[in-house]
Amino acid sequence: MPLSIFSEPLKMDPQQKYTYLSNETIGPAITKAFQSHLDKLSDDSIIKISRQVEFWYVRNSSCDELVSLTNRLIIAAQRLFDNNKHSKAFQVPKVRYGRTELQMPIITCGGMRFQHTWMPDNLPVSASSRTVLNSSSHTNLKNIIKACLRVGLNHFETARFYGTSEMQLVDALVEMIETGEIQRKDFILQTKVVRSKDRTEFEKNYKATWDHVSKLGDIDLFAFH
Repeated sequence: MPLSIFSEPLKMDPQQKYTYLSNETIGPAITKAFQSHLDKLSDDSIIKISRQVEFWYVRNSSCDELVSLTNRLIIAAQRLFDNNKHSKAFQVPKVRYGRTELQMPIITCGGMRFQHTWMPDNLPVSASSRTVLNSSSHTNLKNIIKACLRVGLNHFETARFYGTSEMQLVDALVEMIETGEIQRKDFILQTKVVRSKDRTEFEKNYKATWDHVSKLGDIDLFAFH
């Protein structure tokens, strides 16, 4: 069966239907094109190339056209593989942020989804900070931070109303500073507070944020949510 030589990578892509593989002429031809290059193709490359082949197959491209396309994409993927193999560890590029002198990575680590709970930390029914900071989600959050910093992604963004995200992010960063893994200058912390026409309400929310972030000494970037 044509699919057998790279079935595992394609199983990782269950939403995609690869109907070209069932074609008695095109399926084997594409499979043959893949066969001699599998050691230099990542699972991700195989999936992306297969998606392109499927896209043009359903638009009635010929067998020759599809094989030519596959070969060109394989060459491109191999070139990337070889470059990555011999290059220094990847680092996210940085640019100056607006009119500041901050060197900001071109992508950010947003904290809207890695928190323990969406439940605000100031409600009577909220989980205790001990429960949150001892949870598996908090361990995962710390691993995310470490993975980001390894590739130069050092901008961490959270918000007062992202549940326990702000508290957890600050706690994790403080812990890593205290253990000597990082220094305060190694990251950019941004948080946000919802604007309010009521000054008292705004100051209350800001104080709740500062109660967390003050452990780091300052906020690098502050925004209105």
